[in-house]
Amino acid sequence: MKKFKYGKEIMTIIIVLTAIALVSGLLLGVLNKYTAVDEDEVLKQRISKLYSSPVTPIDISGYQNIADTEIVNAFKAEDGAYIIESKSNKAYSSKGLKLIVIIKDGKVIKINGEGNSETPGLGTKALTDSYFQNFIGKTYAFFAGDEGSESQKGEVKIGWGFEKEEDEDGHSGATPSRQDIAAVSGATKSSNGVRNAVKAALAFYEYAEGGNE
Repeated sequence: MKKFKYGKEIMTIIIVLTAIALVSGLLLGVLNKYTAVDEDEVLKQRISKLYSSPVTPIDISGYQNIADTEIVNAFKAEDGAYIIESKSNKAYSSKGLKLIVIIKDGKVIKINGEGNSETPGLGTKALTDSYFQNFIGKTYAFFAGDEGSESQKGEVKIGWGFEKEEDEDGHSGATPSRQDIAAVSGATKSSNGVRNAVKAALAFYEYAEGGNE
């Protein structure tokens, strides 16, 4: 009798635990349904704040990304502008760096870098409007490296706050510390990430317009 009793108690426990697991699974499923973030909807809302013209998604499945970059999403506005979410896989953050780049008539007209996690105070300098301004008005030729192209007229640079001014006698200030050098190295990765993401967006624009198929 005792064995039967114990066996019955064990079965009861198993049934109760199974019921709890099923109910928990159903509750989590319902919770996820109502709390899950729709990334496409978030992106559309973000784009609507950046550009007022209605946009249509572009099929990017057949596009071959340039090295170390990725076109995540692309849209074309009614006025002919392209809104491109591009990613540089090489940045200070191991997750890479994503930008929304708006291009019209072959030129960059706006850049948005929300949602990235670069080094506060260093890498984030490459995600400010003042740094993005260096790329406004640029075309794909800026990155081409051909002799006589825009890229030969001066490189985009950023001040990281470690530059040493010369005194009246022409002597420079103290030599940057190892920490300074490490910081500049990390920040440079961020600025290169921005540069590559902008270049990727312009390359896709050229492809979409039949310029570099």
